[in-house]
Amino acid sequence: MIERALSDMSSRQQPLAIALIATLGLSIGMVLAFYSATGETWLHLPLSKAGLTDEYCERNHFDAFIRQPVNAWSNLCYFFLGVWMLVVGVQDARAVSPRNALQRFPAMTIWMALTLIGLCFGSFFFHASVTRVGQHWDMAFTYALSLSLVAMGGYRWMGLLRGADGQRIQIGWLTAAVAAAVLMYVFKWRIEGKIALPILMLLGLLLVVALYLRLRGKLDGRMLLAGVAALILSLICRSLDLAKIGCDPDGLLQLHAAWHLFTGLAAFLFWHVLHCEKP
Repeated sequence: MIERALSDMSSRQQPLAIALIATLGLSIGMVLAFYSATGETWLHLPLSKAGLTDEYCERNHFDAFIRQPVNAWSNLCYFFLGVWMLVVGVQDARAVSPRNALQRFPAMTIWMALTLIGLCFGSFFFHASVTRVGQHWDMAFTYALSLSLVAMGGYRWMGLLRGADGQRIQIGWLTAAVAAAVLMYVFKWRIEGKIALPILMLLGLLLVVALYLRLRGKLDGRMLLAGVAALILSLICRSLDLAKIGCDPDGLLQLHAAWHLFTGLAAFLFWHVLHCEKP
């Protein structure tokens, strides 16, 4: 029944529908899987700063399996956006005549989608356990997502400057993005995240904005502005949460959860700006 409904939809509607169905299915599956789990699951793992010092506003419930429920479940937004992007990437790979450079490079879209999906699970693990190993996976995928946007922007600039976007160039940029993500994972604790992450986020933003200025008329300026607004809002929410401003430890509205929503939306919108480039 679901397959028939999806087959009747247009290619533009399918990614959203599949993302909704997949996210709903994952949510139900996780609720059932964690129903009887308790906080004892994490007792053998060292706590992170978030567990030792109440780094975020949301209260840590150490007797529960999910110690920061709002911050944990909000990560499903990454899964939803990642699946949406993944389906588009698969559609690009199957397309007979892709319309622009990024659509001719579906592997990069798929890689970025996988980093979003990975970030969902890595950040959920972190906020559920507030452990050091959870933080490691959370930050590893955060770096990977930022690096994927940088690689995507770098690839487009190389295509503009050299007039080429052949398979070898695509393999080179994809390999660089994956290798950089692996290195970030390996050396995570030697990296000053307060410096490295803002630099990567700013670099990705600057590459997309510079591309818009170079290709004005081919890229969607409204989507770009929406992405910039989402990124700014994410930084504001994170800063306010860390400063405990407007903080309700037991409330359903948590600013760190909003950080998850806005960062995922910003990454998705920046990708969308490049993906929908007019030929």
